[in-house]
Amino acid sequence: MVKPMINEKERLFYLDNIKAILIILMVFGHLLILFLRDSGGELYQILWMFIYSFHMPVFFFVSGFVEQKRSGSGSRSTFNLFVYYLMMCAMVFFIRNGAGIDTQFSFFYPPFAAWFLLVLFICKLFVPLVKDMKHAVLLSIAISLTSGLFDDLGMFLSLQRAAAFAVFFMMGYFVPANAVDKIISLRPLLKSILALICFGSLALIAIYMAGQNITLEIYFNKLPYNVYFDNQFVGLAARALFICTSMIGIVGLLLIVPQKKNVFSYLGENSVSIYFFHTLLFYALMMDSLSFVIENGIILLFVTIAYALIAGTKPFAFILNKIVSMISYPFFARKGIKHE
Repeated sequence: MVKPMINEKERLFYLDNIKAILIILMVFGHLLILFLRDSGGELYQILWMFIYSFHMPVFFFVSGFVEQKRSGSGSRSTFNLFVYYLMMCAMVFFIRNGAGIDTQFSFFYPPFAAWFLLVLFICKLFVPLVKDMKHAVLLSIAISLTSGLFDDLGMFLSLQRAAAFAVFFMMGYFVPANAVDKIISLRPLLKSILALICFGSLALIAIYMAGQNITLEIYFNKLPYNVYFDNQFVGLAARALFICTSMIGIVGLLLIVPQKKNVFSYLGENSVSIYFFHTLLFYALMMDSLSFVIENGIILLFVTIAYALIAGTKPFAFILNKIVSMISYPFFARKGIKHE
């Protein structure tokens, strides 16, 4: 969800287009949780598992790929992520307490969707340490798989999620740019066939998992394996499957995404504001007066798209960026520190 620091002519619009798809899936996936609690049947569980099998990992992949192309140290953009994180923690705190839900403020345990910002911040902190490391991706896969075996890694600072999702950031950071170019430059017919295979495979896996009554929360990756499975090695196999489905999703999206700028590209460019403010939408839909929205999956989808089209506009992104810039400015105002 971090924007490439390049000008309009050099901008890789297929990344914006991928993020536009992902941010809509992310908001819809979160709102779908409200629907599944009350009205969701097996069909919607399949849809939810299909979305969650790849959408957040692809966000990390794209973020890693953007980081690979970033000029400069990126220190300010990294710090800004932490500012976004603190702001979202504060927003959830005020919303929940305003709604009469007793909530204590703590940035050690990320609330709601704030975990992504914290985990991405952690990933970016490690870039200087791993950028010249051989086999960093293989190491991150090993960490992702084994992390679920440790009970001490849980929701504190989203360390379990950091270990589980960092592998996709590393894949994006180390993937050769020409490999991505080759995928998006394939012939249209071949791309369509391969994309159908990719997303068809993900759909079949989602159908199987929903049929086996496997808990939806395994895709959250926020707790160790023994919370979800009696046998930890089953959890390890599930994490390995998650890595595979995510890689399939990455390839699938690269196959279908438009390469040129279109009317919806701005949603990807301003995905941070859509991500940040959807917290308000999520808690608003928990109100009794709006309960009719979460009782119908089709209405929920229309609400998601309408929200994204509005929250992704420049005024929302401008206001949010200005607030973050004002907070971070004192830390980067000294001479010699680059502004990015």
